[in-house]
Amino acid sequence: MKKISYILLIIIICVGCSDEFLIRDHPTGITDDDFWETTNDAVNALNSCYSGLPHGAYHYTPPYVSNVALEGMTDNMYHSGNYLGDVKTIGSGTNNPLLDFPENMWRYYYQYIRRCSRFLENIDKPYFTNEEERQRMIGEAHILRAYYHMQLLFYFGGEEGIPIVDHSLTPDEIFASRASKDETIDFILAELDKAIQISVLPNKYTEDKSWRLSKAVAYSLKAIVALQDRQYDLSKQAALKVIQMQEFDLFYTSDPEEQHYRDLFRYVGRINNERIMYTRRGFSESWFRSMPKSMGGQGASNPTASIVNAYETLEGKTIDEYGTERDEFIKNPNYMERDPRLDATVWLPGEEFLGHVLSPFEPNSDDATSESGASKTGFALTKFIDPEDVNKTYSGNLDYMIIRYAEILLIYVESLIESGDYNNPDVLLYLNKIRNRAGMPNVDQSVYNNQEKLRELLRRERRVELAFEGQRYFDLRRWGIAEQKMKGVLEGAYDPQNGSPIIVETRVYSSPKNDYLPIPQRELDANENMEQNSGW
Repeated sequence: MKKISYILLIIIICVGCSDEFLIRDHPTGITDDDFWETTNDAVNALNSCYSGLPHGAYHYTPPYVSNVALEGMTDNMYHSGNYLGDVKTIGSGTNNPLLDFPENMWRYYYQYIRRCSRFLENIDKPYFTNEEERQRMIGEAHILRAYYHMQLLFYFGGEEGIPIVDHSLTPDEIFASRASKDETIDFILAELDKAIQISVLPNKYTEDKSWRLSKAVAYSLKAIVALQDRQYDLSKQAALKVIQMQEFDLFYTSDPEEQHYRDLFRYVGRINNERIMYTRRGFSESWFRSMPKSMGGQGASNPTASIVNAYETLEGKTIDEYGTERDEFIKNPNYMERDPRLDATVWLPGEEFLGHVLSPFEPNSDDATSESGASKTGFALTKFIDPEDVNKTYSGNLDYMIIRYAEILLIYVESLIESGDYNNPDVLLYLNKIRNRAGMPNVDQSVYNNQEKLRELLRRERRVELAFEGQRYFDLRRWGIAEQKMKGVLEGAYDPQNGSPIIVETRVYSSPKNDYLPIPQRELDANENMEQNSGW
């Protein structure tokens, strides 16, 4: 009976869903004939397709995807918040098909795909005084539909693909089976190519419309999809297209402190030529979710010792290169001056931030790891935190960059290295550009002079440059190291009272079971054509 009820619910949703965004965006008309009349109708419909883009910090709107929180599913972070608490379960390796978070992601991404399809099926109806605007909007809808399919594939599909939805489904079509991974990727790339082929879709929109998806976004997503599928020639070509546009560059602050990397994620860097795709006000809750109790926050985002140890020293060496002195870095991460990106990203014990010293090992301190709302690792996240947002619970205005130019450079470099072209001068050129912007020295060519060592460097550089931006989950899987990095003891800061790092939890991981999120149980119960991922 439960299964029958859920099937009936799906049918009702699929039959009625075509009107859902119409009701919200145009309250006076709920049918296609009534709605698709004016340019404004089309704008409202397209805007409803945009509303599924992820946020950086936590956000109470569908599809409830907050990329900082999702770092808790990696070795970069321990997520301790109640909101999106399923992330903690997934990170520990004890997830299951009944969790709410994956189900919401699955359900809402398909809802936004459906909106995109409805838009594309009806966009020829409204009156436009400027036909080029219609064509640009068509391009944006194709990019959005590709993006939502990409997210579903990366989180749920893995090597087994997902259902492709390229039109409004009839009741007879709603119980779809999974397309293969190759079919899904081909569809996503074809959607992006449709947008790229629209001549009036700009490489980059002007500042007043910079949040809209452009040709650069389409090429960037193409590079990301191809890289994740290890199609290195294609990812290289797509990334190079963005580079050759000469529309983007790494951000350099005007602030006299010259904290270029730090300021990129603060209000001073809000308008910049590095952002390619972003969500407006995507960090509205950043202060509340990331700052510890002592600073008026929830302390949900807890960096791990693993990510802290990944940062080089200012000499350009890893802490492992210091031999027996490595233990001194474990006790005190600032034993020697470190990559400035560490200070711009992680608040270390004993360090001051906005006048407060983080004190996780003082028993009577609000920072004590035993306190509710305090960091459980002893480290706190300061990336995406601006002093202007002090004590703002939900009213921050920072944007969230989904894709930025530094990532495109790293995709291009990784593609060169993995395709065997690691001696290409562009490898060092772009790695040095990223490192120099952060205040780091050029790559030591006496050490990094072969494919294996350059691969090691690229992976470390990508980890620290893109830390807490939602990329680590995918990187671990593309590189085939998820089980190695996720399984075992998760450590935090060094506790001087007992002479060892904090043991946060012991994680389990079994491949292929934990490689991707399981298909939600409600989907399996309702759709007999849907197969669960391997290992479940």
